[in-house]
Amino acid sequence: MNKRTWARILTCSIILLVSTFFFVSPGLSQNNSQREVYLPFIQTPSLLPHALLFIQDGQILRVEADGNTISQLTNGEAPIVDFDVSPTDDTLAYVAGQDEAAELISIDGINGISGSRQVLTSRFVNRVRWSPDGQFIAFGRYDRATKAGGIYRINATDNTTQDVELNRPKQNPDDFDEPPGAIFQLIDWSPNSNKLLLFVNPDFGSGPAGDITGNYVAIHSFDNNTTNNIVNRAGAWSCLNSTWGLDNRHLFCSDISGASEAALWQLDIITGQLTPLVLGRANPASKVYISSATQLNDGNLYFFRGQSTSGFVDDATFTMQRATIDQLPDSTRLNNESYLLDNRSIYKPTVLWAPDASGAVIVPPGLDERLVWVPANGAPATVLPSPGKAPRWAP
Repeated sequence: MNKRTWARILTCSIILLVSTFFFVSPGLSQNNSQREVYLPFIQTPSLLPHALLFIQDGQILRVEADGNTISQLTNGEAPIVDFDVSPTDDTLAYVAGQDEAAELISIDGINGISGSRQVLTSRFVNRVRWSPDGQFIAFGRYDRATKAGGIYRINATDNTTQDVELNRPKQNPDDFDEPPGAIFQLIDWSPNSNKLLLFVNPDFGSGPAGDITGNYVAIHSFDNNTTNNIVNRAGAWSCLNSTWGLDNRHLFCSDISGASEAALWQLDIITGQLTPLVLGRANPASKVYISSATQLNDGNLYFFRGQSTSGFVDDATFTMQRATIDQLPDSTRLNNESYLLDNRSIYKPTVLWAPDASGAVIVPPGLDERLVWVPANGAPATVLPSPGKAPRWAP
């Protein structure tokens, strides 16, 4: 064979290896040898519903709706660990650096690297989220050594900062009569921008905070500046991955851990009632997992449903589903492909739904964090041309 023929063989082999890592044939587990192969880098006039922002090698990149045109928006020395984009313009807020060196920075995303850059605050910042109305930026802080920090809100107009909820580390670790402290983590805003969904880790005084044993969610309301703790140990694990309902009253809690009896819950933040919608480990046939359940603008609930006959989530493959609340536990499968997902962390979501319900961007577990666009109309998935993580839609 000549050199050109060998080059073609090598190129096809590389594409085969990349593609088979992400997609699993319908009805097969990831342990089966057969795989559906989909070629990456398919260029269409408009592949995505909007431009997509993501982190690659510590910087924020943007891929246009064509799924192929890429530009870099930041070039700072400190790696970016989290970011969000204003829903009303292209202003970015991002966390650069870690621990004591972490800073919260804003930049004009339209002009990218040449845009004006402003440090909003510094030290121990670890999470940032814009409010849906574009008026405020919520961020979290956490000092690993002292467990100090908490949740804060910045007014995007005048950059004033308000304490929302400060961490309360346990003062006397050896005093078993002293109640545990509380370490707060930021999850997301309510759709009406009036509330913040927080995750609370009890601090028992020894070891690092972050153990999810006995954890719970909390809701901070800016109407009266109070925080309501919603403690329900039966659903503690499932609320690791929670999203807001459109009514600003209910949360949808997905459980991909397999630790609770239901794979999908509905939580009423006013009454604290936790209602199972889809059975998980209590399913007699096989263990069911739900990932990234989200109520989109059409009122339907969209999620990825996984099933494992072995009882282990690592053996589960996930399919894209849609359902009305009244329809559950039944749902409609939106395409014939299956995917590998890992969504056990509230800080590393691996599914980003398009607000218009046209599909989702997923980040399957793997070697290089490739971004995959999964359309909801049954069309094959497309691997985007650049690896990345923490995807966010551009406005």
